[in-house]
Amino acid sequence: MGNQESSVLFSLNELMNMEQERIQKESDAKRAAEEAAMQARAAEEQRAREEEERRLREAAEQQRVNDARSREEAARLEAIRHGELEKARLDAENRARIEQLSRLQDHERQLHSLSQDKQKKKLLQIAIGLGVFFVIFAIGAGVVIKKNLDEKEAFQAQMQQLVADRADIESKMKNASAEDRKRYQDELDAKEKAIQNLQDHPTEAKAAAAKPVSRPSGPTGPKAPSKPKEQCQPGDPLCGGLN
Repeated sequence: MGNQESSVLFSLNELMNMEQERIQKESDAKRAAEEAAMQARAAEEQRAREEEERRLREAAEQQRVNDARSREEAARLEAIRHGELEKARLDAENRARIEQLSRLQDHERQLHSLSQDKQKKKLLQIAIGLGVFFVIFAIGAGVVIKKNLDEKEAFQAQMQQLVADRADIESKMKNASAEDRKRYQDELDAKEKAIQNLQDHPTEAKAAAAKPVSRPSGPTGPKAPSKPKEQCQPGDPLCGGLN
């Protein structure tokens, strides 16, 4: 009888141990499933955050590129507009000079037709003086036109160089590190400031570009023979001004 009770107690203990082991396994499985679910949720949240950060970075970069293109296009259009205005001004000045030269030539021809008597001879001397003035004026007009064209070309070249430098810096910034990006940003700000200053003060830029290059002093060749002094008639008030 005692052996049967011992056997029954042993069986009950085995059953209880098996039940506790089953309960423990279920608890462990449940805890493992919960931990796996938490890790999956954390990974999904991390992925979502990284995706959002990437999207924001790409949007910011695209906005910066669009802004840079807009600034570059605005600067290019401003340079073109300024060049057209400058060309129109130069054309108007050239037309005015040509009209003035034409009037001087007409006046010279009219005076030349009156060169038959003494009074006409004096008028001829005046016409000669006007001819000299015409030559000097034409030379001066050519110098002014050449100077204005050189200034306009220098301004456009400087503006185009600044715009190209700015575009090159912006291109380098795309794949640059954070440290290099700050340096590139400083360079980009300097280019932007230079472009704005050039647009606000085009006259100063032209004056800087038009500074004459120093040339070595010294003899440049044999001296031309002096012009013989013109013989003036007594009482001619215009003769002295033509020498």
